[in-house]
Amino acid sequence: MTIESIPAGEPLRIGPYRLLGVLESGPGFRCVLGVGPDGGVHVVRQAGGPQLNEPGFRLRWRRDALAAMRVAGAGNTAVVDVDADDEYPWRSTLFVASARLDGVLDRHRSLPEPAVLALATGLAAALRDVHAAGLVHGRVRPDTVALTRQGVRLAEAVPATGGAVESVCPAPELNGGADHTVASDVFALGVVLAAAASGRDPFARTPARGVRPDLRDVPEPLRTVIAACLREDPAGRPTPEQILDYLGPATTAAAWPVSVLNAIDAQEREAAELAGTQATTATSGEPRAWRSALAAAAGATTEFGERSVRAIRTRTGDTTGQIQAVVGLTLVVVTIATLVLAVRDGGDSTDPAPEPVAVSGLSLDESRRIDACRWLGDALGGSVPVAPTPQPAAAWKTAVTAGWGCRAAAAGYELELQLGTQLAGFTPEETVLDGIRLRHGAGERCARAIAAPAPEDAAGVTVELRLPAGVKDCRGLEYVAANLVRTFATAPGANRPDTALAVLAPCDLLTREVVTKAIGPTPAQPSVADAHSCVWDGGLELTVRASQSGRYTGGPDTAVVEGVRMFLDTPAAADTCTREYLVPNSGTDTVAVTVRWTEGTRESNCPIAEAMLRTVVARLPGR
Repeated sequence: MTIESIPAGEPLRIGPYRLLGVLESGPGFRCVLGVGPDGGVHVVRQAGGPQLNEPGFRLRWRRDALAAMRVAGAGNTAVVDVDADDEYPWRSTLFVASARLDGVLDRHRSLPEPAVLALATGLAAALRDVHAAGLVHGRVRPDTVALTRQGVRLAEAVPATGGAVESVCPAPELNGGADHTVASDVFALGVVLAAAASGRDPFARTPARGVRPDLRDVPEPLRTVIAACLREDPAGRPTPEQILDYLGPATTAAAWPVSVLNAIDAQEREAAELAGTQATTATSGEPRAWRSALAAAAGATTEFGERSVRAIRTRTGDTTGQIQAVVGLTLVVVTIATLVLAVRDGGDSTDPAPEPVAVSGLSLDESRRIDACRWLGDALGGSVPVAPTPQPAAAWKTAVTAGWGCRAAAAGYELELQLGTQLAGFTPEETVLDGIRLRHGAGERCARAIAAPAPEDAAGVTVELRLPAGVKDCRGLEYVAANLVRTFATAPGANRPDTALAVLAPCDLLTREVVTKAIGPTPAQPSVADAHSCVWDGGLELTVRASQSGRYTGGPDTAVVEGVRMFLDTPAAADTCTREYLVPNSGTDTVAVTVRWTEGTRESNCPIAEAMLRTVVARLPGR
């Protein structure tokens, strides 16, 4: 989603919204970004053109907006306000920084399996909530799906009665003129997932819809689910609930490609800056402005919410129980708006801005220099209060993880401390303890995270407690996390020389000039998702990763390329090639280069990976 300037001479307000910029729009519609009286940032969709003269258009516009308000769930776009009687009718939704799936697939062609799994569970949960509201969506396709830091966001639903069906890949029954149903939504879901997993339409090689789809490049268990979604008989397709039962609960934050995460963060910063708020404060380490308002906004009923409710009642003239329920939901939705991106509009509010809470975090360089097992051992204290029986510190057996973190296990419990790792699987919810912000794990995950200072705050320190079957008690995690916070400033350093692989910044092992010559034009800076990896996303995607436990060094396949002995990856993917180097005298430390492009390019990617790994090895200290 690009944000362009408001053209000269155009109005700077729509209803109560102060406009910030213009977003990608479609025929007959204009989408803009605006700040409401509550300080929240919203997307305002405004209608125009000949359709305004169509009989019943304004009635449908109002009805569609009210119907969309009935849809719950974090995976759906919530309509906050509507005015069908304006000269140019509009409705507003909450702004969430995102990357549209069609653009992501244009760039990457397909997504890695964990990301497709997260996409599948997120969309299934969103459709479950749409169907529970008595609606069908009718527009499930890549350009209506957005990837966010929290997971998946599906565009507004189409009401069950009326409204055009706009599926790019219609289900077989629709070709015969049948009405769009929940089963048709599931078929569209299958098409989107197949495209995300394989990089192509599953029916591209077949003469018509309804015949057997081509899913050869889709991995299990996704292939089974997608094939079921694409069954010709609507009655044979699974429901969204059945999909979630098979795949597991929806993932609220996914491991999208690093370039996607960077694009999302850049959009968030741009929106904050347009709203007149500095996105990050490098000198003081303060959090992004919208995060500083989370605590103040939680649970508050805003004046804007009350205004929206009055406006909906006035414009619709409907005082039925159904509308009362919609109004109640609107209050909740508008309250949540302040949680998404709380920026203050000084001209519209006299309330003081919430006091920012100081944030502390370890930079990625600092993370590389800490002894994770010593720190976790100290945090165990005398005994960890897990249920049903507390476990003394001596009962926990520790081991260093591949990323130089630490894992401790006792009585079926497992604690894992990671330093400088990517923050995936965490919600915006935060707890402040001793001035340090701890983000909470998503769903039932017992986990806490402390983000690194900006601009490295996509990574940080994480601690997670994995529970034995049947146990749902996170008290042990709270105990360990509190001890880590209390010793944050005095975390024990590791006795590693400056030449050790664990303390090196992977992005320093290749220059931009060398990478550009190998893979084509690259960004000014590489993407840094964690302390031990670096991604150059140019014509191809090139990743440098350091590890304490190599993935391929235990295998028999090696090659000596211009004097450098390399371990070869297993050729499981047609678009990816990895070459790995074992650091002499370490026994465990490895550095690997992975090159990824489109399907069928493995053979041309391997020589690039080998050349880049030779360059990396030559730049290792002590070589």
